[in-house]
Amino acid sequence: MVRPRRRRPVRVRFQPFDHPYGHELIAAFGDRAQVTPLRRADADVGLDDVDIFHLGWPEYLTGSDPDAAGALAEKVRGAGLPIVWSQHNLLPHHDRSPAAMAMYAVWAQAADVVVHHSRWGEAVARGRLPYRTAAHHVVHRLGSWESRYRAVATLTRAEAESRLGWRSGRLRLAVIGAPRADKHVQTVLDAFAATDRDDLELSVRVGGDESIPDDPRINTETGRRDEFEFAAKLKAVDAVILPFDVDGSMLTTGIAADAIGAGTAVIASTWGYNVETFGDAAIRYDGTAADLAQCLASITAQQLERSRRAVIGLRSAHGWAPFADRLLEVYAPQR
Repeated sequence: MVRPRRRRPVRVRFQPFDHPYGHELIAAFGDRAQVTPLRRADADVGLDDVDIFHLGWPEYLTGSDPDAAGALAEKVRGAGLPIVWSQHNLLPHHDRSPAAMAMYAVWAQAADVVVHHSRWGEAVARGRLPYRTAAHHVVHRLGSWESRYRAVATLTRAEAESRLGWRSGRLRLAVIGAPRADKHVQTVLDAFAATDRDDLELSVRVGGDESIPDDPRINTETGRRDEFEFAAKLKAVDAVILPFDVDGSMLTTGIAADAIGAGTAVIASTWGYNVETFGDAAIRYDGTAADLAQCLASITAQQLERSRRAVIGLRSAHGWAPFADRLLEVYAPQR
């Protein structure tokens, strides 16, 4: 009996290798892909024994230099490698300069496949960047960070609050994740300060430029907690607020993946990614401090519980295994 020869794994140079996005995808690929890191320090090494060049945040490879980006893209294409770009933003998070815009345009013109994480994001990106006519655009939901919260699965809320030094018996809202230009933390601070409810608390990660209200109900932090404490924090929070600019340059946020993974209620602006990702699972406000203040003034534990249950219900649509399968289908004809 002749056994069919097993096809070798697809060989992928991948960035972001050291990010949960990379960790989850690589685990979901299993032995179907041989993934090696693509970092700035080794972006210019040889490209032998590689089938696919897959990047996520181009600025971490070449900075905002469009000439450096063009040289790297030319080298990759000269090696006969297809370029797959998981596009998360229209511009780098921390650079809105003309050079950064030109650098993103370089990769738009070079990419063979562009992966988007919402239909809304695809439409916005294709309306703003000069992709090649022949580029293949793929839309697939971002997986959730559910695996990040397994370490605190048996931790009670009271235990999490004790660990964090927080009071019990409060409805606690949070803005999590790194500061972004399109993430309107000041709007949340102003809206929360405009409420007079003693049963509400707010935990906010700030960047340092905000005006912090003198309000004992507001707890601020400036850095990232370790993985366990970050996960524990979500155990002690009733809702995550996603205050993203409805007209900004972001197309995706991992904070949505955190909320779904942790099973936390969501209060979200009408930014297109929020709307498409959460639908009716989110408690919605229009992006302004005035509307958010009205929302917070009337929000109830019952509303938050309904949102929490609905967000948990989104997990099946945000798995990493289907996304890995889809990417392998995309890789196959490119090899």
